[in-house]
Amino acid sequence: MPLRRFSSFWLSLMALLLAGPVVAEPIVREQLPNGLRVVLVPDRSIPVAAVNVWYQVGGKDDPPGRSGFAHLFEHMMFKQAGSLPDEGLDRLTEDVGGNNNAFTSFDVTVYFESIPSNHLERLVWAESERLRALSVSDRNFRSEREVVKEERRQSYDNNPEGLAELALWELAYNQHPYRNSVIGSIAQLDSATLEEVQRFHNTYYQPQNAVLVLSGDLDPQEALGWVKKYFGPIPKGSEPPRITVQEPALKGPLAKTLTSALVSQPMVRVGYRIPSITSPDAAVLRLLPYLLTEGAASRLQRSLVTEGQVAITVASAPELLEAPGLFTISATARKPTLEPVTMGIEQVLAGLVQRAPQPEELARAKTKFLTNLLEGRQTPLQKALAVGEAELWFRDPDRVNSDPKRIMQITPEQVQRVVQAYFTPANRVTVSLLPQKG
Repeated sequence: MPLRRFSSFWLSLMALLLAGPVVAEPIVREQLPNGLRVVLVPDRSIPVAAVNVWYQVGGKDDPPGRSGFAHLFEHMMFKQAGSLPDEGLDRLTEDVGGNNNAFTSFDVTVYFESIPSNHLERLVWAESERLRALSVSDRNFRSEREVVKEERRQSYDNNPEGLAELALWELAYNQHPYRNSVIGSIAQLDSATLEEVQRFHNTYYQPQNAVLVLSGDLDPQEALGWVKKYFGPIPKGSEPPRITVQEPALKGPLAKTLTSALVSQPMVRVGYRIPSITSPDAAVLRLLPYLLTEGAASRLQRSLVTEGQVAITVASAPELLEAPGLFTISATARKPTLEPVTMGIEQVLAGLVQRAPQPEELARAKTKFLTNLLEGRQTPLQKALAVGEAELWFRDPDRVNSDPKRIMQITPEQVQRVVQAYFTPANRVTVSLLPQKG
């Protein structure tokens, strides 16, 4: 039977069946005397284990006039640390069939590895060495600064879409450091001194500012013993400072236009200020892209791409952060003008303001969202990332199991209320990216 003919009852039942526990075995949580929060997620289904370390430091925590420090350490943490040589983490992961990586956002820097489970202890040791004894030397600082600068050029300076993204956040924030680039400014990185970088590292890379997650094929008591052995002796540092800036409400609509010879079709990015990741409305905002842009039946896909044929692509996503973030909608126009695209976006949102979605439409969105959510939490690494976020912001790693139920309980009226609250002209910023004439 085609999906469009399913009743809302059957779609909701399908979603409910999908919404079983993400982590079947009990999650173990403990805090060491030095403040390190530890979460263990057992899953013996495959002989693979994952390690995550979440540091509560991101682009918003960069010193004034020194953007890019948090991102710089994403790179420097792969250099020599104690008994771990340069690129030693690569040897401990890639050489045994595993992998490693890291990312920096506005709020956090996260390091993660996936390895055969018989190598888990040495990865716990390696992460403790990176926390305990990273070499923040002039040589490492200068080499990794050049890497970051080249990444800035490729991702932003020579990429007009990246510049449009930066412009959107600069437009949306006047006071909060979310308006600054996480990747950093080349001029500010060049002006930075080794002493400033060392001070930043000593401030934020402390055990009480971190969450360690071990997931996969592990014995919880054995793994906790390794954590205490290697991380326990690391002394607790001073509490890092926290950003207390309260960004005033937007007084929009605000708009900016950029041009580039590298752009062939007009593009637009629209942002709406939304509440923080801990808000009760966050669940609705996570679901909203599945009503707007995910799948052929979503409203903006139909209105702009398949039926209206005024856009080539359309996408949306909530950037849920520690402080109020942005819900962004981006589209590439099919024609030389953006007006039909921006008008189409406003009309679709106005439709949700005026009338709540039908139960069948909402049930389809929930089913698709839950399918993607659970598919994205199958491996030890995926589970570790989900659990790490839940522990960091909510001190409740079991939220990975309650998330599906939270989504299932969303009503059409809740969706309408959230759209009415945040998707208003006064709360909107828009950046247009146009081809350069001549």
